[in-house]
Amino acid sequence: MTLHVNVLGPLELSVEGEAVDPGSPKARALLVALVLHRGRVASVETLVEMLWGDDPPTTAHKSIHKYVSLLRRPLGDAIVTRTGGYMVDREKVVVDVDRFEEALSGDPDIETIRETLALWRGDPYPELADTDAGVAEAGRLGEIRLRAIEALLARHIEAGRAAEVVGDLETLVTTHPYRERLWALLMRALYRSGRQSEALGAFARLRRVLGEELGIDPSPELRTLEEQILLHDPALAPPAPAVHNLPATITSFIGRDTEMEELGRLLATTRLVTLLGPAGSGKTRLAIETGRSHLGRFPDGVWFIDLAPALSPDQVLESIAKPLGVGRFGEAELGGLLFGYLAERGPLLIVDNCEHLVAKVAETVRTLLERCPRLVVLATSRERLGVTGETIFDVMPLPYPGVDDPVSEVYDAVRLFMDRVRSVTGAGEGTPEVVGEIVRRLDGIPLALELAAARVRGLGLIELRDHLDDRFSILSSPTGVDRHQTLQAAVDWSYRLLGVPEQVLFRRLSVFRGGFDLDAVVAVCGFEPVEPRTVPTLLSDLVDKSLVTAVGGASRVRYNLLETLREYAAQAADPSESTRLRDAHAGHFLEIAENAQRFLRGPEQREWLALLRTDHDNLLKALRWVATTSPELLARFTIALSPFWDQVGPRAEGHEWTMRAIEVSAGLDPRLRVDLQIEASNLASSKNAAVPRGYALGAVDEARAIGYRLGEARALLALAWAYAIDARTEEANAIGVEAFELLGDDDPWEQGLWYERMGQASFKDPERSLEMLGRALDIYRTVGDRSREALVLYKVAEQLAGSGRDLEGALAHARSAIEVCEEVGNIHDGAHARLEYGKVLRRAGRFAEAMATLEEALAELTKQGDERCTLRSLTAMGITHLDAGDPAAARELLTISLQQGRALEEQRTTRTALAGMARIAADTGDTAQAVTLFGFVDELGSRLDIPASEVSQSKREARLATLAEGLGHAEFDRLWEMGQKMTIEEAVELALAPSPTVL
Repeated sequence: MTLHVNVLGPLELSVEGEAVDPGSPKARALLVALVLHRGRVASVETLVEMLWGDDPPTTAHKSIHKYVSLLRRPLGDAIVTRTGGYMVDREKVVVDVDRFEEALSGDPDIETIRETLALWRGDPYPELADTDAGVAEAGRLGEIRLRAIEALLARHIEAGRAAEVVGDLETLVTTHPYRERLWALLMRALYRSGRQSEALGAFARLRRVLGEELGIDPSPELRTLEEQILLHDPALAPPAPAVHNLPATITSFIGRDTEMEELGRLLATTRLVTLLGPAGSGKTRLAIETGRSHLGRFPDGVWFIDLAPALSPDQVLESIAKPLGVGRFGEAELGGLLFGYLAERGPLLIVDNCEHLVAKVAETVRTLLERCPRLVVLATSRERLGVTGETIFDVMPLPYPGVDDPVSEVYDAVRLFMDRVRSVTGAGEGTPEVVGEIVRRLDGIPLALELAAARVRGLGLIELRDHLDDRFSILSSPTGVDRHQTLQAAVDWSYRLLGVPEQVLFRRLSVFRGGFDLDAVVAVCGFEPVEPRTVPTLLSDLVDKSLVTAVGGASRVRYNLLETLREYAAQAADPSESTRLRDAHAGHFLEIAENAQRFLRGPEQREWLALLRTDHDNLLKALRWVATTSPELLARFTIALSPFWDQVGPRAEGHEWTMRAIEVSAGLDPRLRVDLQIEASNLASSKNAAVPRGYALGAVDEARAIGYRLGEARALLALAWAYAIDARTEEANAIGVEAFELLGDDDPWEQGLWYERMGQASFKDPERSLEMLGRALDIYRTVGDRSREALVLYKVAEQLAGSGRDLEGALAHARSAIEVCEEVGNIHDGAHARLEYGKVLRRAGRFAEAMATLEEALAELTKQGDERCTLRSLTAMGITHLDAGDPAAARELLTISLQQGRALEEQRTTRTALAGMARIAADTGDTAQAVTLFGFVDELGSRLDIPASEVSQSKREARLATLAEGLGHAEFDRLWEMGQKMTIEEAVELALAPSPTVL
């Protein structure tokens, strides 16, 4: 979701390109105040002062929370709760002020300044015009705007359009009579327009204004300028036109600011810089624009030399000499003439498209640099020249948003694509999700983005996206040089320059997804006609020729194919070797997964989790292949990856694959089926408790049938856990005893798992629970399983906080759990730990911190597909809002929780949500509904035997006493009994009713 907030004038808010009304004037002012503080926390006190000044109403703090809740409807999670206040996440909101300041930083050109000034619709932050902060910020931005106007006028004067800006400058010096920079520009503009006397008259006017009104004289710089005008100083004359043959620009140049800056530094210190990059990455345009921006540095000219038309090595010299005007005279050799011409000159030669004649180009450039000491060369190629002193500058595709990033024109790939779309359609906006998918699938390659944008007029964005699987057919252009008419031709140019073994290896690399290392390439691709021993050299050559990207440091390198190059390689692949290649790929990554499984319970788990995360795309591709070829390999794969899905996730992905494996597991080794169902039960613990219970029961039955003792023990432990999460603790503990008798003492980790599960199944008995969890913690620390250690830590925190024993201890345990998860890369348990930490923070009365932590947990658990804990997060957030005094926000979240909880049959969480709804009913005067719901909550709590802390019990009794006093004891008892007789479905319906009435 793309959010645009414009504050350079009256507030404008748009979501997905649609204008949104933020609401009342106070809500608008609050949003503007948060935008003013974007990226920083604005305390509630600060916001109250900005909205009401020194005399706020008594309800001001509650009003702030209310307005934030209202603003979250259009803004979503762009407004973040933080300790003591709120913050706008600047990564999720596009603010015109940021675009304004970013565009004017550095040294923008005329067009950029003009476009940026057009963002200014009036005084900034007018909603805060009565506040000190608003006035100060408006003043700061006004100064930036005025400097930009000065820069724009100065560029017009330098470009020979001095007469056109005299009128604007006369107006500005009237408005800003003490600003000497404007007077200096006016004097220069008048002088360059042939109006010397008027230029001197302007200086006299300035002297009079400053003397009469301020009692000072003009600055020395202005007095020097007056003298230069009197003497007709040549330094004031317009600059001589730059000497060059650079192609005129047809389209705007977007992005590459960092690259341009770095190239500028290199050209000042290095005589040969080679731009390397894959087909269509924009090397030529970058070289041309770099040369254009440095015309003043090279008085002997900047010369563009296109070697693409040169078909043979003997045409290289002629291609260089012709733009310089160097030709044959008599019997003189062209080389001698060229070297002689450049010997005493210092131009910049931009030598474009060197890759197809790289040997001859390297020889020629080396000789030129040796004989012409002032010469500088900027080359573009898909392969390095290999000349001594050559500096390689990699030109990568334009930055684009990741799958989880907001799609905006902050990313150069999006900005380029949308700029070109606007030029062909006139449309100003595109659907962000669609635009993001297009630029990602095209790898941010400028050529591909330009060709794609040209197709939008005829296809539209959605159809274009849907046809990108056939990108080489659709991304073509009727104009341009031959090799840039289509994306296919651009890549063909590189592919045809490869040797046969390089072509074979390049084609085979299409089997990988998301990157690979050298070991993987040798194992998967090293078969005839490619010998394994030659793979390192061939792979290195493909990197040097810009067809493979190398990522990482000197010690360990990973490789990748841009998606466009991968698709080209796949289309060129030999169909006869497809099965062998896919089998080799699956076998290699199954070996990695099974090796990882052995280490994920010990001290090396961080490294192995990182490896599996890195190879996630390859693992999924291998899974998809074995799902069509081998049920046994699919079962082994899913069993091996289950610990990874359990710790890193997403859980939903793991659950889906284990279900698929079980569906086709008939006839497999029974032990394999038992292990598969156990892992399915563990991964399904995020679902309705009946799902993991069903898998565990199946595993128990099959293990007993074949006498698989360890499998039976592990299956019973999975079954005990399934009962525990359903609050059936007596059954869980009874089954746990059976499991313990079967486990034995061979595997301490399994013993730790038993203590952990039994500790969680004993939540009704805090003493026993903490004892069991403590033993599990000791075992996990001994074997080095940091992930399970973190899980036990946040379970201890839950027990300490829930029983009201030790809030500080609970906070410390939950914080430690988060830290451990971050250390080892355990994403799933890290989200659970944040959930528990947020709940403890609420109990400690630290509501803003609690909300921020719970929001983080909710976002990750939702992404993980963890339905049970997503429900718990929503409920915890609702109760936190309720404790913080915001019943409206609380009801909204608890309503969602109750609606989603129906399918999961999550009784404990539903009870908590219903207790919250009962409190809301009591606080809003609906005492009948409150008493009825409290009656049901009491009955369900008794049935589940949920312990309550003394503090919670005391608050509950006080609230019930107040309700009984208001209703009368007879009516209270009637409603209470009615609630105790309700089913859970009836209680939820009552809580969700818009205007509930209890008879």
